Amino acid sequence: RRWRKGQPLLPWHSSSQMVAVLRRPTRERDAVTDAAVEEPPKPEAAAEDSFATAKHSICTALGVVMAVHFYSAYVQNTALIGADGLVPCAAYVKERVKTGSFWTWPCVWWWIEPTDANLDAVALTGLANALLLTVGAHYSHLVAICWLCHSSIVNAAEASSFYSYGWETQLLETAFLTIFLCSPTDRRAPPTRIVLWLFRWLAFRISVGAGLIKVRGGSCWERKTCLWYHFETQPIPSPLSFFFHFLPKAILSRGVDIDLIVQLYASWLVLVPLRNVRRVAGYAQIAFMLNIAASGNFSVLNHLTILPSLACLDDKAWPRCLRRAPTKKRRNLGRRMTDVVLLLVIAYLSRPVVANLVSKNQVMNTSFDPFKLVNTYGAFGSVGEGRYEPVV
Repeated sequence: RRWRKGQPLLPWHSSSQMVAVLRRPTRERDAVTDAAVEEPPKPEAAAEDSFATAKHSICTALGVVMAVHFYSAYVQNTALIGADGLVPCAAYVKERVKTGSFWTWPCVWWWIEPTDANLDAVALTGLANALLLTVGAHYSHLVAICWLCHSSIVNAAEASSFYSYGWETQLLETAFLTIFLCSPTDRRAPPTRIVLWLFRWLAFRISVGAGLIKVRGGSCWERKTCLWYHFETQPIPSPLSFFFHFLPKAILSRGVDIDLIVQLYASWLVLVPLRNVRRVAGYAQIAFMLNIAASGNFSVLNHLTILPSLACLDDKAWPRCLRRAPTKKRRNLGRRMTDVVLLLVIAYLSRPVVANLVSKNQVMNTSFDPFKLVNTYGAFGSVGEGRYEPVV
């Protein structure tokens, strides 16, 4: 209809209806505006920035490894270093206590004597705390107790060679770092970046040290013949050792190449601050250790060596079924300062270890400080071609 003068603007609506029609768009615009200025929800912690799964796995696996060690000590220490053992430790411990202090020889023998009962008590105390770690009680004071018990056993046996294979000091260094990976009050506290990098530094030193001792040691690594007899002469045979030993020699020679590539070259990648490179390095070290563990029984050495490499894997690098829920909690200023002090201490103690790595006279499985916090490692600098065992 055509509008005539004097008629309402909208003759088919009342005034109230006209106001409603005019106001509705206004309310809708206000709603859109409010939604536009509303702050977006904060995203959850990215899986790439969380290492909750790595921390959980390191603590749990360390508990398993230490439980094996303590149970073994409980079963055999009386026969090895007890009062009527092969190499009794009481006289040696008594001399050390006279001439030193806890800070030069950390152990519990400053307060108790190394009797057979006390040797068993130390092993059982360590075993109990290791089992608590295994079931998820990831607290720093439990790891510290395990460390002290293991240090006491290793130091008591110094007069013998029963605890001088290298993995004893490696276990002490790994356990010491795990003390700072955990919290004394919160088992789900997130790991700090500094401690994760110190684990990677340990993984690097273990791998590159083993590679360097090979190229500087036996000539069979140059001839690429070591694996022709390694599986027969070196480890306690595993169910698969027979299979590995009878592989074609061409394949075993290529195995030497893979060994040196992983230990001498891929080990450097764990120190690269790029996520994908670090993941590949972690996978390579873990796969290599699993292969060695399958080919022969070296006790828990290979399982223990896997632990520091787990620090290369953020939560997204793990299968979904294994991932742990990340926590939003952050460490306080005191803890961050503690980590800085720890970093400086490890850096200072690493000086002789680095000097040993670059030396032509490299030695393996050696400690340069009484607490055995930073050590040298290596294995199979030479590989014997024969296997000799005593017949009793």
